[in-house]
Amino acid sequence: TRELARLEAEAAKQRSAAAASAEALRAKEVEHGVLREEYETVCKEVDDAQEAADKASQQYELAASQLRVREQELAGLRKQHGEESGRASRLSMSVKNRDAQIEVLRQEMEVHRQGKEQADRLCEEKERFVQTLTSSMESLKKTMNDLGEHSRDDMMSLQNRVALAEARAAEEANAAKDGTRARFAFGAAVEAECKDTLGTLAGENGNGGSRSASVSPHSGSRT
Repeated sequence: TRELARLEAEAAKQRSAAAASAEALRAKEVEHGVLREEYETVCKEVDDAQEAADKASQQYELAASQLRVREQELAGLRKQHGEESGRASRLSMSVKNRDAQIEVLRQEMEVHRQGKEQADRLCEEKERFVQTLTSSMESLKKTMNDLGEHSRDDMMSLQNRVALAEARAAEEANAAKDGTRARFAFGAAVEAECKDTLGTLAGENGNGGSRSASVSPHSGSRT
């Protein structure tokens, strides 16, 4: 009986120890389950972090590639900007040269315009001088016609002088186109020639009687 009681006591102790062990095992299992969940959570977080890192690495590579492309585009734009700047500088210089050429042409046009105006004035004055000369020549011819008592040689001499005066006046009139100095020289030459011719005619007209008297014997003997 005592042995049975002792065995039962030991069995109770063993059951109690087994229950405690089972309880400890259940606690360990619970703790293990919690640790497993935490482990799985950590693993999942690690996987997520790795995936995020991979995505970040891919994005980094993509960004680096885009950056290289942008750098190449920027280098191309800088080169294009340099070329356009050089082209703009050359165009600006060309525009300045064109402006200078236009200014020179404008000045030349102004000089030509002034020359044309001066030539027009000279032509007008030439016409007036020609009219004056024509009037003077007509007056000389009339005077020559009125001097019928002159000899044939004197008449030819007067006609030669008139022709010489007309030729010289025509030359001076053509030379008058070259400038104001030639114009005044033309007028002075015409005036001097007219005065000389008129003076000669006046002198010969005053001496006409004596000449006719000296020539009449010869003319009579000739007839």
